[in-house]
Amino acid sequence: MRKSIFLSLTAILISCLIIVLCSKQAHPTKNEVSSANMTVSKSPTNLTGKKISLKEARRKSRYNTSLIDTTGQEYNVYVLALQDKRWIAAPDDAWAGVSEGDEIYEGDYQIGIQPKNESSVYIQGIKMKDYQYNKTRNMIFTLTLSKDQPSFLLFSTREASVSVGGPVYYLKDGNLTKATFFEEDETSQELSFSSRPKPIGNNNIQLINYWNGGPIGWEFSTYQFNKNSGTFIYKGSKFYIDNDSNEGEQVAKQWNNSPSFFVETSQSRKDILGF
Repeated sequence: MRKSIFLSLTAILISCLIIVLCSKQAHPTKNEVSSANMTVSKSPTNLTGKKISLKEARRKSRYNTSLIDTTGQEYNVYVLALQDKRWIAAPDDAWAGVSEGDEIYEGDYQIGIQPKNESSVYIQGIKMKDYQYNKTRNMIFTLTLSKDQPSFLLFSTREASVSVGGPVYYLKDGNLTKATFFEEDETSQELSFSSRPKPIGNNNIQLINYWNGGPIGWEFSTYQFNKNSGTFIYKGSKFYIDNDSNEGEQVAKQWNNSPSFFVETSQSRKDILGF
């Protein structure tokens, strides 16, 4: 009799335990729901392009970095060789853009992006044709404005003895997108500078251009990034030209040596230079 009662109680307890476990699975706790939602929100969306393995991406990579997109997601980014050649600059190759001994890659490239939680790399539609990448001079580099803004990938090329320029890219909706530059009612696809742009706060970047023809001297210019339009909008300049050129050179040295130093840019390029 006692054995029968014990077995009945055991069966009842097991039944109750099964009911509790099933109820928990059907009705997850608030923390479990929150955790699940957080996991979903961190997954990248709208990724397109051919997928390749991480091993293949690493084999073809000439430069890799990480970028933050417009929603705060982080990706690994690879500049992949389609066809290129590597060479070391000889004395006869030297000029303003190349020094003897520089490591150079030259050819055609494409870009692959890899979400942090995936092992595949997605090939983007953008291609760089006949691009010369001076690895020694770090001619491909990134720029970060602030935590709530995307980071940027710059492909720079020496255009002249005092000028470097190239396109600027950022990640939006899982795709590498080219930023534009709006200035004095004109839109351009590339940025030119003598000293690399640096962040100065409030989504602004500042850069230096040295003018060695017509007016001679220095221009400090400021652009503000608009995340909605993907455009850097020109905000103003400060000129040290002709008789003020020597002062501008000293200011430029301070600007280059101090990451936090910047120049107030209340002048207009069109008013000063006429264009």
